[in-house]
Amino acid sequence: MMMTVTLLLSLLAAPTFSITAHRDGRHITLRYPADVGEWKEVCVFQMGDERNQNDPEGREGFSTLSCWKPARRIEQLKLREGVFSIKAWLWTTQAGKVTRWEQPLLNVRVRD
Repeated sequence: MMMTVTLLLSLLAAPTFSITAHRDGRHITLRYPADVGEWKEVCVFQMGDERNQNDPEGREGFSTLSCWKPARRIEQLKLREGVFSIKAWLWTTQAGKVTRWEQPLLNVRVRD
């Protein structure tokens, strides 16, 4: 029983990098791990489609990659109209070692 409790507490205290999609489908929240050194850069890749300006019935695919140095442990990002999937990476450094944190593809849908 004691081993189970210790393991559970260790997992809860483990550093994590996570993304949460808001219910409105227009924002995500990024949470960066604490006590892992310096946050160097986070990148968010957005994929989606939007109306074709030349053909009101048609749509065109797009992708964007945005990168920045995180300023706070929790940040929000407004998604571009038409986004249906996002992926994110975070790079940290500690004692000269670079670590890449990766989030799996997250499906969202922002309608325009």
